[in-house]
Amino acid sequence: MNKTLWKATEMRRSGKWGFYGFPRCYNYRQGQAYCANDTIQYNNELSWLFNASLALFPSIYLDKDLFPSVVERALRVQGILRESLRVRNMLKESHQCIECQQTRTKPIYAYTRYRYRQEQFYITSDLENTIGQSFDAGLDGVVVWDSSANFENTSDCVSMRDYLAQTLGPYIKTITSFASQCHTQWCSQHGRCVRTAWPPTQHRNYKEDQQNRREFSMYRCVCSKPWSGQHCEHHM
Repeated sequence: MNKTLWKATEMRRSGKWGFYGFPRCYNYRQGQAYCANDTIQYNNELSWLFNASLALFPSIYLDKDLFPSVVERALRVQGILRESLRVRNMLKESHQCIECQQTRTKPIYAYTRYRYRQEQFYITSDLENTIGQSFDAGLDGVVVWDSSANFENTSDCVSMRDYLAQTLGPYIKTITSFASQCHTQWCSQHGRCVRTAWPPTQHRNYKEDQQNRREFSMYRCVCSKPWSGQHCEHHM
């Protein structure tokens, strides 16, 4: 596995290389918002893999049969994201930027879908549970994935087109718009916004947030080097 990562990095130096689905949490019990202690130990023992990876790629797919309620699905995602953030903080050495030789925090990109394993499209609350929580928790991005098996006929493609136009696309636009405004107005264009109190106590309306400057106060700025300060306003 290490040799695979080394070879991939050698061939595509600007890529963010890592293995899908790691770190794992195995929080399959309803209401389980934390990983078990033996899972945490398991991930600790995989530090060699995480150190060799240029990014972490946890999976936050949702299953309505295992987790019938929106709240249960939110807790499952929180457990996975918590563990991914813990693993990143645990790593002794951040990976080096090959071009600039500058130490950086290892990025995290969560793999998510927009349909349940039962093939129904996500409701908006579960877009918040996955994409929204990934933003609030301070992840670097999400990878929205699906199988080509779901696009085998015209009806499948039309259904996807309608969902993209009416639900998924508008939701992602509200997230990216809020992130851009928070980056510009709250973090002086030199950092990104991370929810101060994550996980949140309730689902939120990001469209309202972007229209209400006071909501920025619910976030803190993670500054890009060489900037610092509460709003990344100081050049070090």
